[in-house]
Amino acid sequence: MMRIIFRGKRPSEEAGARFDNVAEQGTARGDKASSTLSKKSVMYATFLMAMAALSLPHQSPPSPSSSVARVDSRPQSLHAAINTPVGNGWSMFSHQDFQKTTPNPHGFTCTYTPFKSSTGIEKDPDGATIEICVHPSNDGISENVKKAGRFSHCDDLSQEWNERIPSKDSASSSGQEEPIYVEIGANIGTCILEMLVGTNAPIIAFEPNPMNYYAVRETMRKLHSSYQKRLLLFPVALGSEQGTNKIFTAEGNAGNSIVGKIIKDSPKQQFDEKKQFDIYVERLDHILKPGPRIPLVKMDAQGYECEILKGMGADVAHTIERVHFENAKKWLRAQNCLDLTQRFEEYGFRVTPQGGFNAIASK
Repeated sequence: MMRIIFRGKRPSEEAGARFDNVAEQGTARGDKASSTLSKKSVMYATFLMAMAALSLPHQSPPSPSSSVARVDSRPQSLHAAINTPVGNGWSMFSHQDFQKTTPNPHGFTCTYTPFKSSTGIEKDPDGATIEICVHPSNDGISENVKKAGRFSHCDDLSQEWNERIPSKDSASSSGQEEPIYVEIGANIGTCILEMLVGTNAPIIAFEPNPMNYYAVRETMRKLHSSYQKRLLLFPVALGSEQGTNKIFTAEGNAGNSIVGKIIKDSPKQQFDEKKQFDIYVERLDHILKPGPRIPLVKMDAQGYECEILKGMGADVAHTIERVHFENAKKWLRAQNCLDLTQRFEEYGFRVTPQGGFNAIASK
């Protein structure tokens, strides 16, 4: 059956109002012109009332405070921001790819657990529980998500986006280009999911570790299509030169995945040889076009930040407004990156410590 949705007054209400108004006009004036007008208006009102009989009851959308997400079917401009979607040995994943079965030569597994955004949303637009696929055991972030429903370190990102970035409707009506969130070092996708569920941000994300990348893909595979369409995922590390390298994964903390060398969280931390992987490295300015506005970037690269900035290039850096990153001296020293603040300043950023390892570079 065809559904007819009416905005504002329903036809029956509009018809009734017109009918009453016409009757009053005809009685007061009694002239020929008024009579003719009354007949035409009554016919139009009768038509509207007939149309009303065909319509189904109007359903109001969920309130913003609801735990159920609202559908956003507006097409995204993500693909227009990409310069290089395919490289030598790798390819970008988009929403069409998330539905496909992909090779898993290492035999990775992950476990689904319910996810709840910091905004309170835990159901997708169809009312299904939102889930994230985490490492099955012996991983700090995964265990944190299992207990808390999310990784709280991502909360500041969604909050900042919602405070600083206008809604899609206002951005579209003003003719502004749609802003994009970029995540460098996605881990298992906790911050990606927080941004997908808790904001309207289109997202471009990078994760080179095959273990973590597998978990992100599995999470995306089961998500609502409205979320899938807002993410482009790249299985590469970002650096200063295009090429290959190795990534080393710490036992008990897949977040401590380091490009090129081993850097331990603690003296006793172990690195399993089975979790050392060959990876691809690309420059950010090779993958992204310099045009789109990027209000927010999250960068967590375990000391590889200087190489990433070298490969960012001045044109792409010009479009970036704020970067949340880790200023962890131990990792930066091991990667010859103690001048990270200076490198940000060369691109026009001002670095502000946020406590602990956290810092923000802003313009």
